[in-house]
Amino acid sequence: MRKRSNLFSAVFAGACTLILVLSGCGLFDHDDGGSGGGGGGGGGDVSYVTCTQLNVAGADLNSAQFWPEGDTYGVNTFYVWELDADANGQYTYHGTGTPVTETLPARNWVIPKTYWSAIRLNLDGLDPYHFNAADPFYLWYLPYTPGASWQSKTSAHNDGTCPGSDHLYNGRHTCQGKNQLDQNAPGLTHGKTYLFRMMMLIPTGYTNGENYVQSCYETMQDY
Repeated sequence: MRKRSNLFSAVFAGACTLILVLSGCGLFDHDDGGSGGGGGGGGGDVSYVTCTQLNVAGADLNSAQFWPEGDTYGVNTFYVWELDADANGQYTYHGTGTPVTETLPARNWVIPKTYWSAIRLNLDGLDPYHFNAADPFYLWYLPYTPGASWQSKTSAHNDGTCPGSDHLYNGRHTCQGKNQLDQNAPGLTHGKTYLFRMMMLIPTGYTNGENYVQSCYETMQDY
């Protein structure tokens, strides 16, 4: 897996200090129905990143746990997309008709409108986060990280009160250990297909499509 150079890390840090406050560094999604294929820059060869295995565990996908296979560096985003199937059986992002592919352009990837998503960006050395089987990402929950919280698409944060504040909310525990439920998370619908991805993305500009894809892990699941 590629690692950031010190210079690139410094550029990333400086950019996100301001961008995160203004727009979440454009890492949630492209709300006007972006293609998801993205561009690759203004010229020359386009390089691509292949999405590899994202592990999933749990008896019910709606309360599953996820972690990247062989991830030694960490990720800073979690995405859920609802998928459609066209007449040829090709899966597309729901509502866009754009085919789902296992490769993404490394530069200028436009994030398709998500069903649910969560990100964390900060300059404290705790981003990206390394998930594993013993410390997975719980679907619909925001991980606890000292300092800046993970934030969901619905603007939910982990306020650090878990596990002591645990209680039931619409049938879900509000805490999974130190992980805190996004109480506005939608939940999955039976009979539909979903794509889950954990990624390391670095914003390189102020608009949604200016994202550098450093790593990608995915799994497609029927519910």
